[in-house]
Amino acid sequence: MKLIAIVTLWLMAFALAIEVIATPANSSSLNRLTGPFDGLPFLMETQEYNNPAKEYSLEEMETWFNATMAEHNNSALAKRGKGRIYCIPETIPFDWNWRWAYLPSVQTVIRHLMDGGPQRCHWKARWCRRAACLNAAEIVVCNYNWYDIDTNCDYIATYAIDMITMCRTGIDIFNPQKSYVGGYEEDTPDNFNVWLRGANCET
Repeated sequence: MKLIAIVTLWLMAFALAIEVIATPANSSSLNRLTGPFDGLPFLMETQEYNNPAKEYSLEEMETWFNATMAEHNNSALAKRGKGRIYCIPETIPFDWNWRWAYLPSVQTVIRHLMDGGPQRCHWKARWCRRAACLNAAEIVVCNYNWYDIDTNCDYIATYAIDMITMCRTGIDIFNPQKSYVGGYEEDTPDNFNVWLRGANCET
């Protein structure tokens, strides 16, 4: 009986350890944010969404974004099929090509995608493709399927909103706009990931 109890406890401890290892945290997923192609798992195609970007005042952007965040948090569609979120660690290894994106720039990219409404975006099989990049912040979609897929462009922006909630650093308590965001989120049923990071939008 004692042997059975010891084995049972060992198995329980092992199962718990597996669960902890599999659970993502803000700085627990170093290997998941690295890849052979500029930190991504596949080669990256040219930008998909090329509509002209509109300009907004800081006040207009803040009012719009606060309303968008409130609507997003109450939307069942915004949560459909989404998986884990992996955040860029606060201390980025020196050999990474990743960097944090400035929150106001991320908001600009999100609004840029949402301004187009339900326009369709195409994602090539086993490739990554930049959805949009503005003011040194980019949103990239990586399609892990062996076939092409299409999504609404504005829906891709909701993944970046999720990461704003989960993956922020360098926050100034007197000015929350002065913070940074970065990471990626899985889409489990459709087998693609959405990446958010700082980038050179000219390349």
